[in-house]
Parts: sequence; C-alpha cells; structure tokens
Amino acid sequence: MSNLFGALGISASGMTAERLRMDVTSDNLANADSTKGPNGQPYQRQEVVLQSGGQSFSDALGNAQAGVQVAGIVNDPTPGQQVYDPGNPDANAQGYVTMPNVNTVM
Repeated sequence: MSNLFGALGISASGMTAERLRMDVTSDNLANADSTKGPNGQPYQRQEVVLQSGGQSFSDALGNAQAGVQVAGIVNDPTPGQQVYDPGNPDANAQGYVTMPNVNTVM
C-alpha cells in the first residue's frame, strides 16, 4: 500500500511543479508589454528550473523526497528587442524602446 501512496506522491509533485510553471508563464504573458518594472528596467521573462527528487522510479517509491522538485525560478538573460516607438515615454534619445524578452507566440 505504501508503494501506491509513493506513486501518488510522485504524481502530485509533478502536478504541483507544472502548476507553478503555469503561474510563471501567466506572469510572463501578463508582463509581455511592461517596458518599465519596479527596478526601472523592462520585465525579464522568468523560467522555472525543475529537478528530479529520485534516481529511478523504484528508488523513488521508498524516498520521501522523490518526484519533481522546483530548484528555483530564474530570470532569462536574453536581451529584449529594440522597437522604434518615439512616442513612448520609455523611448531612448533615438526613439527606441527596449521591450521585455517575452515571446507571446511560443
């Protein structure tokens, strides 16, 4: 019976990790046009880093730390695209605005 609960725990950890990934994705989409954040810079896309809690499924059944674990949430260092928009208050002297590095199409 403990193997069944171990397997359910592993599945639940994966679903919890994917829920966090979806929350971060929704934050990224909500800020896709945010050219100035609290730090004065354009929003940077965030990514969830996941890691395995067990070496294999059979090892994981006896391991309370098994399943998927969130290792952290990191900023994507990819630079944002420069868009010509001289009317934007965040435009530089040449009229270009640095947009967040969020691709809403993918």
